[in-house]
Amino acid sequence: MLLLIVYDITEPKRLRKVARLLEKYGIRVQNSTFELERENYNEILEKLKKFIDEEEGDKIFIFKISGKNEEKTELAKDEKPWDFII
Repeated sequence: MLLLIVYDITEPKRLRKVARLLEKYGIRVQNSTFELERENYNEILEKLKKFIDEEEGDKIFIFKISGKNEEKTELAKDEKPWDFII
């Protein structure tokens, strides 16, 4: 099972720390988006909690990707996003 972690951290120092942490566990797929294996979920979650400041507006979203849709699929250049169904 895969995890997709998307984050928005307001303070640059914390932002870099989150990115460095996630680079140890997974692959960066966008600037603030990482793909990771689920086996380290609890460990990663505990470490991420140390960097979040909700009062500053920080957000981290974790999406669990499982089942028969687990393989990666990319949107072709000529496809519209609403035509792309996983």
